[in-house]
Amino acid sequence: MNRGLEDPETSSVRVLAIGSSPWLQRVTAGLDPTDGTVDGPLEAASELEVGTLDGTDCVLTDEQAVLAAVGDECPTVYAVDSSDFEALDRSIIESATDVVLESTAETPSALEHRLRRAVQHAAMDDSIARRETWYETLLEQSSDLLLVTDGDGTITDVGPSVEQVSGYDAETLRGGHITETVHPEDVPTIRTEFDDLRARGAGETTTVEYRCQHANGAWYVHEADLTNRLEDDVVGGVVASVRDVTEYHQVERELDESFKRVTDAFCALDSEWAFTYINDKAASLLDVDQSAALGQPILEYFPELRGTVFQEAAADAIRTQESVSLERYYEPTDCWYDVRIYPSPSGISVYFRDVTDQIERKRQLEERTERLETLVQNAPVVLLVFDTDGTITLAEGRGLDRIDRSSDEIVGESVFDVFDGYPDILDDARTALDGDPTHSSALLNDRVFETWLRPIAADGSIERIIGTAVDVTERAQYQDALNALHDATSHLLTVESKQAACEYMVDVATDVLGLKGVVYRFDDQRNELVPAAYSQGFESAVGPPPRLQPNDSITWQTFIAGTPALFDDVRESDEIYNAATTVRSALYVPIGEHGVLVAQAPEPGRYDDETFELAQLFARTAEAALDRIGRTRRLHGRERELERQNVHLERLNEASRVRQDIEQLLLMADSRAEIERGVCDRLADLDSCSFAWLGEPDPGGNQLHTRARSGDERGYLDAVVATTVDDSAAEPTGRSALTRTPRYVENVADSIRDGTWRVEALSRNVQSVYTVPLVYDDFLYGVLSIYADDRDAFDEPLRSTLAELGETIAYAIDAVKRKTALEGGGAAVELELEFECGDEGDGTSPLCRLADHLGTTVEFEGATIRGDESPTVFAVTEDAVPADQSTGLDDLEGIDDGSVIAETETETLLQLQCSEEFLGSVVDAHGGALRTFVADQSSARAIVDIPETIEIRDVLSGLNRQGFAASMTARREQTTDKQPALDAPARNALFERLTDRQREVVQTAYHSGFFEWPRQTTGEAVADSLDISSPAFHKHVRAVEEKLFRALFDASAAGVN
Repeated sequence: MNRGLEDPETSSVRVLAIGSSPWLQRVTAGLDPTDGTVDGPLEAASELEVGTLDGTDCVLTDEQAVLAAVGDECPTVYAVDSSDFEALDRSIIESATDVVLESTAETPSALEHRLRRAVQHAAMDDSIARRETWYETLLEQSSDLLLVTDGDGTITDVGPSVEQVSGYDAETLRGGHITETVHPEDVPTIRTEFDDLRARGAGETTTVEYRCQHANGAWYVHEADLTNRLEDDVVGGVVASVRDVTEYHQVERELDESFKRVTDAFCALDSEWAFTYINDKAASLLDVDQSAALGQPILEYFPELRGTVFQEAAADAIRTQESVSLERYYEPTDCWYDVRIYPSPSGISVYFRDVTDQIERKRQLEERTERLETLVQNAPVVLLVFDTDGTITLAEGRGLDRIDRSSDEIVGESVFDVFDGYPDILDDARTALDGDPTHSSALLNDRVFETWLRPIAADGSIERIIGTAVDVTERAQYQDALNALHDATSHLLTVESKQAACEYMVDVATDVLGLKGVVYRFDDQRNELVPAAYSQGFESAVGPPPRLQPNDSITWQTFIAGTPALFDDVRESDEIYNAATTVRSALYVPIGEHGVLVAQAPEPGRYDDETFELAQLFARTAEAALDRIGRTRRLHGRERELERQNVHLERLNEASRVRQDIEQLLLMADSRAEIERGVCDRLADLDSCSFAWLGEPDPGGNQLHTRARSGDERGYLDAVVATTVDDSAAEPTGRSALTRTPRYVENVADSIRDGTWRVEALSRNVQSVYTVPLVYDDFLYGVLSIYADDRDAFDEPLRSTLAELGETIAYAIDAVKRKTALEGGGAAVELELEFECGDEGDGTSPLCRLADHLGTTVEFEGATIRGDESPTVFAVTEDAVPADQSTGLDDLEGIDDGSVIAETETETLLQLQCSEEFLGSVVDAHGGALRTFVADQSSARAIVDIPETIEIRDVLSGLNRQGFAASMTARREQTTDKQPALDAPARNALFERLTDRQREVVQTAYHSGFFEWPRQTTGEAVADSLDISSPAFHKHVRAVEEKLFRALFDASAAGVN
């Protein structure tokens, strides 16, 4: 609330006195000529003639007839006697500008003050009335709806055309949110534009289009210009000018009444500030008892006055002995008072009135007037009034600036002269002068205006025409660009490739939006933005666009943040990376996750907000198009992947069938030949395989010989030799045999000169080869090879399956060999083998080195396998071993531990814990049995029994591959007298009754001479060699004896373990 008013002006006032009373003669004579001019007095109201009041500022009279004669022509101050005041008619008081008591007017200064105030109030009332009439007329004729909202969008003020526009009254909308009647789909747009405008600062304007529901339920399309006036002390909100509606709401129905004239309250105070007089009006205003207050200090009644401007003014008046006038707010009563203080040597006289209503009305009126002015001045419109002969009497509005005109230039001119050359506007003017309102669009100075002309009639005749014109250029241009953009982007949604889409985007940006631009696409492989397409104008203006790395440009930041950016001058931006750039104007719009649309120009201020908005709209369409292309590609990719997966599954199924067939074969086969033949047959039956064969290395391990074949190999196996060398020129089967790894040749023709086997293969239309070594327990049983007439015929599932089956097939071959040997019982072959001692890596070297160390012949006595899978060998020397030689046996290579367990004068029994695989276990693995083995310092000899069902070549080849360089010196059929007492099945049945530990214990005891008589060793010595206690040793021996005796004598105990 405004707490103070300016002091009255001191300009001269011209007063006309009318009346014949002596009082009037006396007071007019006492007025100071320097403060004003007094005419008259005239004797009576009848002396007033036409023009008498011209130049008169105020009339002073004490006759009622004068009030009626003067009327509203001039302000009137009416003086009455105090005795007549209470009896005055209300209509007489209201017909006068001011009513003053004659006693009050006796003081010249008081009278001058009342006269001057009457003139000021009359002038103010007249000015306010004219301005109210002016604004009411303008807004009543305007078809725009003006709204004011606070920062949250709550409507605080509503323009008068609200009912014409929406059907709602102002009170219904006021206090509600601006989006309450907006279509739900348009609410996000309104909120976004509103928040953006609020953040952009004072004076900024934006235009938004939306659907709004009328009170009758129908939807209308409105366009609103929003202006940010939040920081304006008068408006304090966002101004919305809504167009394209049917009619305006009425302006305020009526303004508050002008300041009411009230009579004065009066009180007198002595020099001690005590009441000496209080009139009835003062008693009423002060709410005191007149009789009780007299003689009492005023500060006792009203302590709140202490220290206020009222007390200070009274003190100043007493001190200076000059009258003081003031209008101030008094907080205890929440009222405004007009106070005049007249000092005297004995005290002060105080005249005061409660002017709270007047002050409040004045403040409200000023605020409303300023608000209306602000609304008109900030709306992009032209308000025009012209009379019946076409003379323009009023021209206001911000729209005048857009046609390079000002109000001063066109006011007073003829509308037909000002708009000469615009026939459409002149036709509308003539139509309006004929009494018909118009609504049309017109082009003025390249600006498009939407215009309304409304005739104002009185008494059946046209008095004036009120016109409103709204600049809709940007909206029209925007709509044209939007239509063109819609037509152009329709094709974009049909483009099939992202590159073609980028090129088309550049064309549309150039032709429709007028942008010299470039489309950057994000390369996720290199993590950079690549210029996919750009216009020729862009290159000529700012140069060819470069590739952009992370965090080195505004373009990259726009892509990462996903936020569009517009710069009138990038050099003035805090985000600039290259201060020396020639680019000034720049526009950056992200295209989702695909890239950025960039437009640049060497001059500042090149791009406006609407272009920026259209570019964003276009980018969203482009993003949808690129998303569609990406989805289509991904869909096709998924389809191809599904096809690939289906093929892969079919191949997995085929590989699985191959595995099942071969595994079934391995379970059912009774011989190695059946296994080898069956595997080749099943692989040759595959659609991808032409033929298959299985080769086994010869005893020397230098080449492979065919053991089984199947399919149409067309003489290939007879034409090539599979040598075991690791050379790219060697046949893959031989390389696999040497390296013991699978080999795959996808295309035999890749290196046709790399080996003669390729020529032989291609001449037989062999295009691809896959080989798998058959290895089990580190022994190579052969190599399985398959061939195809197509390149890369064997897929990964089949190759993996065969690679895994390689060991399984080798294991099956090994198993049937062992089974044949164990179930043999038939004829056997005795082989006499000879070994050279002394070569590093020779498998016989531990016993040879022992013989060399002892200087005597060493003979194999027996062997057993301990729990840790290491072989324990028992050996006998022909001579006694000196004590100094029996120590240190564990220093010999291949022997971890050695000890003497029995000794006579002619021989010594040794127990050797070997770290290398012994000859006996290798022979046993091939189904044979080592009968004797004798080694001296230079050579070794062995006799091996081999079942007749076992290939001797397999045994010799296996020994050589295991590092035993054996040569066969004799081969004899084993006679019946040399057959063991127990055949192999019976011996194996007995062994199955024993645990591994029991077998180890009794074998060690047997070979140590524990069961001979006399015993060659003690149980304690055998137990020490086994690292067990003596009672444990004897327990194991008794358990074995019991099982053997039961097996011999008690048939019912056959199952005892």
